[in-house]
Amino acid sequence: TDATNAKFKYFNRLLAQCKEDINANTDLTIDYDTPIDPKDIYADPIYSEDQIDPDVINILLLGDDGREPADSGRTDSMMILSYNQKLNTVKIVSLLRDTWIYIPGRTTWNRINTAYRFGGVGLAINTINTNFDMDIQYYMLVHFDDIINITEAVGGIDVELTELEVEYLNAYSGSTNYLQEGAGVRHLDGLQVFRHCRNRSLGNGDWSRTERQRNVMMAFYSRAAKEKDASALASLMYSLMDYVETNMTPWQMISLGTSIVFGGHNGFPE
Repeated sequence: TDATNAKFKYFNRLLAQCKEDINANTDLTIDYDTPIDPKDIYADPIYSEDQIDPDVINILLLGDDGREPADSGRTDSMMILSYNQKLNTVKIVSLLRDTWIYIPGRTTWNRINTAYRFGGVGLAINTINTNFDMDIQYYMLVHFDDIINITEAVGGIDVELTELEVEYLNAYSGSTNYLQEGAGVRHLDGLQVFRHCRNRSLGNGDWSRTERQRNVMMAFYSRAAKEKDASALASLMYSLMDYVETNMTPWQMISLGTSIVFGGHNGFPE
């Protein structure tokens, strides 16, 4: 719809402006945190928002970098998946982790990926809805370490890599799956996909990393499309649900996944 397209254009303009504001001498591989008052850390609910377009479902996709159970971490991967049920089209936009933004309910500004640390998934969604006039009500959260398990469960994925990315994965992924040198499509295992998604040493910091993450998402989509029919895809998705935290029901997730891959959607189940 025109409203949805306008929002994505706004995101692109905002990200372009943020890129211009980055100091050329800033080390983009380092986290720059501002202090967080412990009293400001508590779980927020997802505030209800009216659906802007009845045909469009917006879902927040999150990758959590927390290493320990007690560490809520930050959402180093934040993507909005927008599915148009009527047109059967999908758009994905990344939110740069270092976007400086107002955190509602905390009367403060901080990096967008700290909203999750302040108030969990609820505050992450509320922050995006408040600042960008969105209507997100659903989310899917994957802990980064579980990317390894998901990739292994589907037998690996095929990803287009540059020559430098191949060299990086061969040197730092910890995988025994040595990749042929040079640029091109390579079949990656779990350790390689994990390292590829977290790589911001090559290219332009998080700009390049978010592009890699979107490419990995497309690779998972291509892998899903290899299933022979909707029933086979549903079975595969069901086997992966232990690795995904979400407020969607299994039926909603499977319905959405099979609709995106095979089409013929008859409405998002409530």
